[in-house]
Amino acid sequence: MPTTLIAAFRSTLEEVSDSDLLLRVIDVTSPYMSEEQETIDTLLEELGATGIPSITVLNKYDRTNPIPNGVEQLKNPKVYISAKHKDNLEALNAQIEIALKEDMQAYSLSVDASEGKRLARLKTTTIVEHIEFDETDEVYTVTGFANRSHPEINQQ
Repeated sequence: MPTTLIAAFRSTLEEVSDSDLLLRVIDVTSPYMSEEQETIDTLLEELGATGIPSITVLNKYDRTNPIPNGVEQLKNPKVYISAKHKDNLEALNAQIEIALKEDMQAYSLSVDASEGKRLARLKTTTIVEHIEFDETDEVYTVTGFANRSHPEINQQ
């Protein structure tokens, strides 16, 4: 990112420190790939965000053969994608889920069948891995992962 843009968007970029996970998107066709990575590192250091987990997303890999030198030296887990052709987006989603789960708490909850809103809230605010309905007790058993401060998980 050009230095002038960094200065213009400084306040917006400061929001990064509240993130759970960063995606560092790098254009592998860029001749300035290494410099762009250094700029990201410097900016994150200035923002005090170096401790936030991140994934390096290498875009446009479909336009390079072979992958350019220097890519293997890039930090963090790497996922090669092609946004244009939608290649490897499932792999990116899987890597995001793995990274998020590392900082989450596993849970298993019983949710009464009459608590549809609670069940919907769990589905939208946590990573639900399994839901099983017990017809005899009319209760759902929900297992998954949630932020440690998630209100549903802490009221157990």
